[in-house]
Amino acid sequence: VISYECCPGYEKVPGEKGCPAALPLSNLYETLGVVGSTTTQLYTDRTEKLRPEMEGPGSFTIFAPSNEAWASLPAEVLDSLVSNVNIELLNALRYHMVDRRVLTDELKHGMALTSMYQNSNIQIHHYPNGIITVNCARLLKADHHATNGVVHLIDKVISTITNNIQQIIEIEDTFETLRAAVAASGLNT
Repeated sequence: VISYECCPGYEKVPGEKGCPAALPLSNLYETLGVVGSTTTQLYTDRTEKLRPEMEGPGSFTIFAPSNEAWASLPAEVLDSLVSNVNIELLNALRYHMVDRRVLTDELKHGMALTSMYQNSNIQIHHYPNGIITVNCARLLKADHHATNGVVHLIDKVISTITNNIQQIIEIEDTFETLRAAVAASGLNT
């Protein structure tokens, strides 16, 4: 089955082919609802600071998790986010944002974008088959223009990467044998 949908900013006109009617652009907050990320919109509402920022001036990019992406989060992770909306949830949402407009043409394989959460990096991979990932979350719908930025819909809620491999091996009890092997081989550094 082949189904066609209009690009954001356009709509069908009865009796005409394609999507000839141009709609006015909305701000980032309103565009989240248009692209199928109403859960991100809802969580943005719960924070005190983010909605005014998304509705105001500026130029931002948001990699917005789909509604299904939010629904697939483990319950304990979601509970910890929504129980502390002005710190945990705000930080999680800001990690999905970049402080400038970034279109898919600019997303090159191996590049890192600086997020709005503690300037943490977001890793981009643009594969030869056209698939683009953001911290391993796949871009589902890209380049949805808004008056103050652009929205890209992704299939997962992304999280920050805080530890390197050595730190993970040293912290996790389950890696005791691996930790001994790394130390014995002199690969710690």
